[in-house]
Amino acid sequence: MNRSRGFTLIELMVVVAIIGILASIALTQYQDYIARTQLSRSVAELSGYKSAVEEFLTRGDPSFDTTDIGYIKSNLTLAIVIGNSASAGGLAPASGPFNNDGTGVLIVQFDNSGSNQGASNLQGTIVNIARLISGQWRCTVDRTVPLAQGGWKDSYLPAGCS
Repeated sequence: MNRSRGFTLIELMVVVAIIGILASIALTQYQDYIARTQLSRSVAELSGYKSAVEEFLTRGDPSFDTTDIGYIKSNLTLAIVIGNSASAGGLAPASGPFNNDGTGVLIVQFDNSGSNQGASNLQGTIVNIARLISGQWRCTVDRTVPLAQGGWKDSYLPAGCS
């Protein structure tokens, strides 16, 4: 009478193949989750400076800088840019003061080099938080650079941003 004393090689290979497939799917989903979370975090961090900007604009001073609004550098992005126009085509404009009518933009760009820890599929993504002449704030994401690299997915876009 033959008694089975374990698994055959083919049974073990099937199990390893199944685990490999599940791991590859899980890794992709985890990377997407990290990208969505990091993008939402950067929008929230940037939105935190809106009240400081409003305070300066209420006093009639559109020429504040990053230290005036209490900027603390994030480990996901390059330094904040304060300017009077939003990014275009994946390029952040030169920094400068808000316009005299109160319009302007706060900009950060994702980076994963050096000490920055931004997700690689967000590399180059620019987040714009723009103040409109009506006093409302609008969030836009310039994803031109990661789109060209094939790293952008529309599911990364946080709620309230276009």
